[in-house]
Amino acid sequence: MILLDVHMPGMDGYDICHHLKCGTNTSHIPIIFVTGSCEVADEVRVFAIGAVDYVTKPVNPHTLLARIKTHIALSDASIKLQHQAEVMNEVAVLREQIDLITRHDLKAPLNTIIVAPQVLLLDCCLTEQQRQLISHIMECGYRMLDMINNSLDMYKMENNTYKLNQTGVNIENVLNDVFRDLSSVISDKHINVSISIDSDGDQAKYPEIAYAEYLLCYSLFSNLIINAIEASPNNSCILISITHNNKIITTIENYGEVPEHIRPIFFKKLVTS
Repeated sequence: MILLDVHMPGMDGYDICHHLKCGTNTSHIPIIFVTGSCEVADEVRVFAIGAVDYVTKPVNPHTLLARIKTHIALSDASIKLQHQAEVMNEVAVLREQIDLITRHDLKAPLNTIIVAPQVLLLDCCLTEQQRQLISHIMECGYRMLDMINNSLDMYKMENNTYKLNQTGVNIENVLNDVFRDLSSVISDKHINVSISIDSDGDQAKYPEIAYAEYLLCYSLFSNLIINAIEASPNNSCILISITHNNKIITTIENYGEVPEHIRPIFFKKLVTS
């Protein structure tokens, strides 16, 4: 802590404070000005150049001591927060490294999940239902591989460095893929899912094509629909409507309520119940 008088011969307190705040080794030190001036302009200047407080003359020792204790405590708290931020940054870097290792290690068993169905499909004795099931396992394996390969994209999105690779994506096809992969979850709760499409043109000629990325759309709708299923009572329904009028609007409606305790923070990241 530095107690600094304003009016001094030669370099005044304002200039000294400016030099201290510009110095690498002294910028963090709290400065309290001691001044005989009560002008508002002087008070504003004190804080503008980086001082934490000021005390007017004549100085009351008890008041001064109380302010010193307060600002030293604030300074200590600031240093602790800075240290915590540095630790959190280190943890974030470590987590990213672990994620990279995990993605790499997941590919080995996933290759078996993808290759084994290809071998099984060579068996001519399989029924059509068995072939469909094995083909579905293989498709899910490829989809998981795509998710692993593209999981780094989420990190890029968080840092605003992601480059969107847009292609034509049929939204109805994406939803059908999601329903197929979630069929067991849907049947366990006896949920009825219906899709309605309201287009301003011939649907066969103008399908519900959005310029997007399939994998991102799949992940988006999969999470939304899983949330809808989990929040829905048994034997209820989920209604999905696609409106196509210059732009595509997809609405997902389900019965059930958002729990009251998370309503104020419902749209914050990672909030769940």
